[in-house]
Amino acid sequence: MRPKWAIAVVAVCVVVSVAAVARSNDEEAAPGAIRAQRFELVDEEGRVVAALATGPDEAAQLRFWDGDGRLRLAVGLRQNGEPWVRLHDKTGKLHVAELSVWGPEGDGMAELQLTHGGCRGVNLYSDASGSRLSLSDWDRKCDSSLSVGSDGHSVLYLSNPETMADALLELTPQGRAALALNAQQREGAVSLEAAPGGRCGLAFFGKGGHGRAVLATWPDGSSRLHLNDEHGNPRGDLAVGEDGSPSLVLRDAVGTEWVSLGAGTAR
Repeated sequence: MRPKWAIAVVAVCVVVSVAAVARSNDEEAAPGAIRAQRFELVDEEGRVVAALATGPDEAAQLRFWDGDGRLRLAVGLRQNGEPWVRLHDKTGKLHVAELSVWGPEGDGMAELQLTHGGCRGVNLYSDASGSRLSLSDWDRKCDSSLSVGSDGHSVLYLSNPETMADALLELTPQGRAALALNAQQREGAVSLEAAPGGRCGLAFFGKGGHGRAVLATWPDGSSRLHLNDEHGNPRGDLAVGEDGSPSLVLRDAVGTEWVSLGAGTAR
């Protein structure tokens, strides 16, 4: 018979061996990390439907393909760590939507672009200064934008690059509202402005952008109509003072008063 201490030693050795084997199997089944330059997910037919890899700039990219092998979705980082997301059309060649985030820490900027056929259709942009939404048709014949500043300054702009026609609606934090038509080409432009306190103005512009007529009211209750010639020289003024008294002034081509009519006065 073997002594009891010998049996105990054998038992301990068996336990230690089993534990070591079990630990080895666990480490092989659940390694701490898997490292590779590219991971691919394939379907039952072996076609790649998703891949995680580094792009040309060595930043990470995750891409997804449809059943016909066309790229439809991509998510990645730029070399500086800024993220982006792109949605591709059914050809897989052009991205029709892109969401990007960039900028310094605490002052980041975000942009969303929707395109068609390589032409930008919708652009939504936001940063610390405010937000802007731009819209255009696919032929870039019409453009419009809406912007709101961080101070509340809002602007709506509509334009036609082919005809140079445009319209601008503006609202300032101080309460001033303005509407401008054909301001880009100036000729034939019209502007309307209203400010707090009762100050309002309507202006018409002629050839060369010269002001032809201005109708204005003032906080003191007075109003005035200015008429200019085609060169912008003043030719006539019709006014009603704050006390209700009317006046009329007509000028010659060089601006000299020709006729002056007022309450109890005529020249």
